[in-house]
Amino acid sequence: MRWILILAIKIYRLLIPAGKRRNCLFRVSCSEFVFQTAKTQGFYKGLAALYYRMSTCNSKHHIFNDPRDGKKRMVLRNGHILNAHEMAERLLTNQA
Repeated sequence: MRWILILAIKIYRLLIPAGKRRNCLFRVSCSEFVFQTAKTQGFYKGLAALYYRMSTCNSKHHIFNDPRDGKKRMVLRNGHILNAHEMAERLLTNQA
């Protein structure tokens, strides 16, 4: 069944060029993350990855410098905290 999810992502990539897609908050794009998860871990893990990314990917995030170590972190709308290595490069340069 994993091929269904992989095929859907491939069709999405064909129909919507990279320049027309939304900018992702994550360093690894949402479609690539779900694609790799489904490919390596199966259909249900791929669906779980899709749900996680869809539930956290929006503009309601907050980037801050952690006072404990001075590193940049991002709080997503569901309360998850991402480290700089998980955040999109464009967010790190825009918030410098």
